[in-house]
Amino acid sequence: MKIVHTPPPNYKEIQKHFPTADFEKGTLFTYGDTCYCKNISPDLVVHEETHTRQQIDPKKWWKKYFKDKQFRFSQELEAYQNQWNWLKKNIKDRNSKFKMRDLIMRELSGELYGNVVTFSELETLFKL
Repeated sequence: MKIVHTPPPNYKEIQKHFPTADFEKGTLFTYGDTCYCKNISPDLVVHEETHTRQQIDPKKWWKKYFKDKQFRFSQELEAYQNQWNWLKKNIKDRNSKFKMRDLIMRELSGELYGNVVTFSELETLFKL
């Protein structure tokens, strides 16, 4: 995966659908085999690499991602599970692990991903 420190080629379209997804405030985006971000941590590399594998045809993937919140959720669930598995292996402090799990579950159950699952429903998928 390439990492580029500029907004992605479809950034204007992303902002039409997700106005809170702000590159300048640190939101990361993947388009094809490239991650567009200001900074990226190792666990987010794992997350974004999942999206590079999902995006065989980036234009088609993004079109479906914009319109289909169940599809969007399925893509993010896979990416967050891979990120969580990395965190479980690499973070030793239980409190830090708990905070990261909480953050992941709040994001995944939130408005950006369509509110298709509750925080409580994710607890079985993201065990400590």
